[in-house]
Amino acid sequence: MDLHNVFRLLGEISGKNIVVDESVSGTITLALKDVPWPFVLDVIKSLKGLSSIERFNTIMIFPAGKEITWVGDNGLQGSWTAGTLQVNKTSELLIPDIRQGAGLVVKKGNIPKTSISAIDEAQTLIKEGEKREQSGDIHGALLLYKKASEIWPDNALLAKKISSLALGRANEELTALNFAKLALKINPKDSEAATLAAVALARMGRGDEAINYFERAASMPDVSFESLYNYAVFTFSSGLYRETLRILNRIDAQFKVTPDCLLLRAKAYEGLNCFDKAVSEYIAILNGGNNVPSYAKEFARSRLKEIASDTDARFR
Repeated sequence: MDLHNVFRLLGEISGKNIVVDESVSGTITLALKDVPWPFVLDVIKSLKGLSSIERFNTIMIFPAGKEITWVGDNGLQGSWTAGTLQVNKTSELLIPDIRQGAGLVVKKGNIPKTSISAIDEAQTLIKEGEKREQSGDIHGALLLYKKASEIWPDNALLAKKISSLALGRANEELTALNFAKLALKINPKDSEAATLAAVALARMGRGDEAINYFERAASMPDVSFESLYNYAVFTFSSGLYRETLRILNRIDAQFKVTPDCLLLRAKAYEGLNCFDKAVSEYIAILNGGNNVPSYAKEFARSRLKEIASDTDARFR
């Protein structure tokens, strides 16, 4: 068998994402029975002079001796993952930015397998799409990515890339929803895809359905900070302040406390008329040190003044 087909098979058996360096090539003859897949992978690596690294349910395979820097190494872990939603000060629903590797991931699922020749054709379209995207031609890039997805329908990362781009700069919410659902069809446990679908539905005004997808994302063990934060922002914008606090409590239990979370918690308390608790959160922001952004401190000061003024007015 061609090595790439062997690795596709291992991906289906193991449930792992498999990323293979383009310089890996050749064939191998296998006659195995009742052996664990990690053993098969080790055998192939030994015979073909290959190495591998595993992160985030993804195995990267490359020639032994080649220097590889995995995203997240060198002190950058947590600063980027495919699909990370960047948090900003506006407390708006935020969009994943699927930047790299759209043509590399092999996924399992019930969608028909894509042939190697079709993958090569799709890769060509993806590369041209990346050039269009870099030049600012977002709609042209999106069109090429869609054509690539038609050829390579079992590529979940490509589907998420399209969904992200459609939400972010193309303003095509329906396209974003459809490709997020495609990614979920390939991998029903993809929390990023569920979040993309939720954001698209929220923008389309379909709040009840958005909640279902946010809950789906939140129920997955690999749910990210950004997905939970987006869920909290959505519930706040919907006036579901107790739900906002519930989700923020979960974020606090699993991730680092951020100024954005403190601000959102304070505003949720204000929504519930729990002004003493809101004041405590705003004071925590002001006392958070030099790492707290200036916009957060300025907002906290303005709200404290407003709350104090309202309190004085009530007692006059």
